[in-house]
Amino acid sequence: MGYQHMFYGLDLDRLNAVYGSGDEKLLAEVLQAHREDLEGNDGFFEDEIESGDCLNSETALRNIFAGKMEASGKDTPYGVAAVYGYVFKILCEHVGTSIGDDVAAVRDHPYQSKLVASGPPIPIPYDRQGAPQIGYLTLQEIPDEIKRIDAAPKRAIRTFQSVIVWPLLGWMISFLMKGFRFRQMDDAATVRDMNAYRNTLQEALDKRLAVVSFRH
Repeated sequence: MGYQHMFYGLDLDRLNAVYGSGDEKLLAEVLQAHREDLEGNDGFFEDEIESGDCLNSETALRNIFAGKMEASGKDTPYGVAAVYGYVFKILCEHVGTSIGDDVAAVRDHPYQSKLVASGPPIPIPYDRQGAPQIGYLTLQEIPDEIKRIDAAPKRAIRTFQSVIVWPLLGWMISFLMKGFRFRQMDDAATVRDMNAYRNTLQEALDKRLAVVSFRH
């Protein structure tokens, strides 16, 4: 299965207030409600955690509440930034609600997306080239993002990356994974993806919610 966005609609002020809050009651709620998710997340980073190259998920969550980001001497592709990213996703799930349609890749849409440019709304370690890819829009920013979608040409973005780099990377992935098929979006697929993204933003706007996105 390819990468796609997961969107959470939430009160962004409430989410941002968690960072550095020291709110032990809310921290205990998240730990209890998402214990299995946190342990499952540690399973993906088992080797890095055991070798001391990476902190575990509960520590990352506690650091977010403390407002103290713990670095590592060796941030591997499945390292510190990724752990914080997936733990932050769990936190967004707790304080928000899942919304929206299936959206493959906003970064490949033919306009300058504020969501793609933003990164995470709190200062966690973040690798733009790694996973999960994080972005957000405040409630006030959503109407302008919808206008960008509506004004964009209804075709796939065509850059050196989209025409040369991504197809070549896709061929390599397909070869290595023996049957996995990586497909760059054509014009029709891009229009469907843009419409799905617009529907997601409209749902958030109707509910008076900000949006945080995780693509992985």
